[in-house]
Amino acid sequence: MTKKHCLHGGSASRCLSRTRGQCEGLVTGAGLLVIAAGAGLLTYGGIQNSKYHVEGYNRERIAENEPRNRRLGRIHGAIMLAAAGVFLVYFYIWRVSDWIGHGLGFGAVLIFGVGWLLCGIVDALFKKDS
Repeated sequence: MTKKHCLHGGSASRCLSRTRGQCEGLVTGAGLLVIAAGAGLLTYGGIQNSKYHVEGYNRERIAENEPRNRRLGRIHGAIMLAAAGVFLVYFYIWRVSDWIGHGLGFGAVLIFGVGWLLCGIVDALFKKDS
């Protein structure tokens, strides 16, 4: 009886375990490919569906051009630009100590989170009554 050796060297059981690991990687990759294709098809279907609803599109554009909505859009833009400016100052001044401490993401989440909350507060204050 001769021992089987795989091409990589070593015993046959060692070779089979490598093949099993490679097979798991292929199955995982195929699963992710199926998920990505499904997400793409759902997005494409949503785009195709919305292009035939002309009345809804026209209603959205009319609401978008109301002076109140334009003013709110400008206020939201100003808040988020201010948040971006604060983040840039934060990044350039405290970046060395922050890399050592929490990491840069902590400040970004905090600064942009506050900007997001301010946008929500402004939206609630200027909410149009039905």
